[in-house]
Amino acid sequence: MRLDIYLVELGFVKSRGRAKDAIEKGNVSVNGTVCTKPSKNVDTSDVIEIAEGQDKPKGYFKLEYICEKYPLFKSDSFVLDLGSSAGGYVSYVLEILNNSGHVTGIEFSKDFRSELGKLSFENENFDIIFDDVFTIDLSNLSFSPYDTILNDMTLEPKDSISALIRISPVLKPGGHFLQVIKTNRPLVPKSLISMLNEADLQVEDVIETPFGKKELYIVGKKLEKV
Repeated sequence: MRLDIYLVELGFVKSRGRAKDAIEKGNVSVNGTVCTKPSKNVDTSDVIEIAEGQDKPKGYFKLEYICEKYPLFKSDSFVLDLGSSAGGYVSYVLEILNNSGHVTGIEFSKDFRSELGKLSFENENFDIIFDDVFTIDLSNLSFSPYDTILNDMTLEPKDSISALIRISPVLKPGGHFLQVIKTNRPLVPKSLISMLNEADLQVEDVIETPFGKKELYIVGKKLEKV
């Protein structure tokens, strides 16, 4: 049996994609030797070991990387995650928060109901709302105002920024935001920066991805009114 399939069958990871990713990054060993080929043939006689923490959505590692460079929230922060998908960002936030903090997720697709429902059941300081960011009643966000808004929605850059702007009234003045841009360009277009600035969202840094994807991470703060 292929190694990536074997990892899923034995419950090491939840999906073949995560298995492949863990193998190619050198986090899986077969009989004491690191293996980077997902197609390697293995059976029950082989001793398979996988590094701890590999069964996490990619978003977990993305947010971990960003926060190492630009701390977006504290242990007692109120965080809003737009487009929670498989719960990668939420999982990382929950590891940082203490009982005083809280994270709210908004997700449009019901395909992620199982993963997000499980996270919500297991963590009292996480709630998930299945709704459309562009039409949700902001008064339903009961933990508003938030210290941080995270936005990694899979949309065209302009539409994704429009989503952040639409939700930005529930971000505290001085609060942090993360805006992920899916782009082939090495720099964020000035028109997108202007959109953020006009909404009082001040860009403080742009972080490049180390994960092989064509993404840019914009981080900044909401300006405080004088």
